[in-house]
Formats: sequence, structure tokens, C-alpha cells
Amino acid sequence: NKELEDFVHTVSHDLKSPLHAAKGFADMVKEQFQQHIKSDEDDYILRRIVGNIDQSISMIDDLLLLSRIGTQELKIEEVDLNEIIQDYAEQFNALKNEKIKLEIDINEKLPVLHVDRGRIIQLFTNIFNNAIKYRRGKDVKIIIDSEVLNGRIRLSIEDNGIGIDEKDLPNVLNIFYRAVKVEKSRSPEGSGVGLTIVKKIIEQHGGSIDIKSKANAGTTVILELPHYH
Repeated sequence: NKELEDFVHTVSHDLKSPLHAAKGFADMVKEQFQQHIKSDEDDYILRRIVGNIDQSISMIDDLLLLSRIGTQELKIEEVDLNEIIQDYAEQFNALKNEKIKLEIDINEKLPVLHVDRGRIIQLFTNIFNNAIKYRRGKDVKIIIDSEVLNGRIRLSIEDNGIGIDEKDLPNVLNIFYRAVKVEKSRSPEGSGVGLTIVKKIIEQHGGSIDIKSKANAGTTVILELPHYH
């Protein structure tokens, strides 16, 4: 619905400025008064204020992206998926986050696809970010398999995270739906838009998405795309 997409874009854009201002003030308060905080409860409250503002800004960014996907034409080019995935892993591990160790294994070299580079980078970024956000412990392992069937490329992206309860699976691609909760000690929950963006991108390329998962048994995202030789 174009009118709804235009409305979402306008409202989301107008909300960004006051939220960025609020984040600036919250960061200033956190920096200036951090040394005066004497209880874990006060520290938690301050972190939640900053975290919730960050989450709101992230949600608005996702909504703006979602509203643009349906209106902008794809810029099709040859894209090496191996390069995109390697770049993501290298950039993440370069941050040297001691709490998280990311490993991405590609069982066989992935084929070159004719896709929109920016959109496909966003697609894999959202999938990998989910694997990291809903991890078990600090070791995140992602295994990627591929095969070509009847002129289509099938990608299987499996993680070792906390998984999704089977009753939630029919809804996980719906906008704003969050099937799993993150502990207070972890980063704030996502916007609930990430997988909706993945679905919209894959369908815009003439493909499809399916998700297999069980609670405490990891999640597998299965993507199918047209494969042009």
C-alpha cells in the first residue's frame, strides 16, 4: 500500500530529530554522572534509558528502510556472496568484542548472483545480526550451505542460537513480531522489523524465505533465489 508506505516514511523521518536530541542529552547525563552512581539499580535505569532511545532510533531506521524497499528499483549486478559474508565477519571480529566470538563457515563456495548489492548486504546483515542477538553464550557459529535446483539457488543459513518456539514460527516474518526475549544483561530487543525486511528484499528479487527452528536448538533461514548462469 503506497499511501501507508508514504505515511510511515514521513512519520519516521519526523521522529528522528527529537530522538537524536534526546540521545545526546542521555549520553551527556550518563557521561557526567556515571561516577556518582552508587547502586546497580541506578546504573541499570540509566543504561535502559540510553538503550531504549537507541532501540527507538534503530526501529525508525528500519521503518524508513522498509518503506523505501517497495518504491526504489533494484540495481542488478553480479555479486559475490562469499565476499559479502567474509566482509561482515571481518568487520564484526575487528571490533574485538570480548563477549562474542563469531564464526561463519561456508561449506562450499557460493555462486555469483545477479542481485542488488546494497539490498543483499542488508539481507545478510539482518540475518547475521539476529544470530548474534539471540545467541547462547559467547560463541556464535553460523553454517551456510548452498545448492542449485531447477534454476534456483537455495541457501541454508544455520545458527547455534537459542532458537524459536515452534508455535511462534508462523508469525516471525510479520512486522513488529518478536518471538524471543533477551535477558536484561544483554542488548535491547530488536525492532521486530529485521526479518520483515529480509522477506521483502528476497521477494523483490523473485525469491522466497522459510525458517526452521526449535526452542534451544538454533535457527535455520532458508532462502531461494533465481539463479542465472
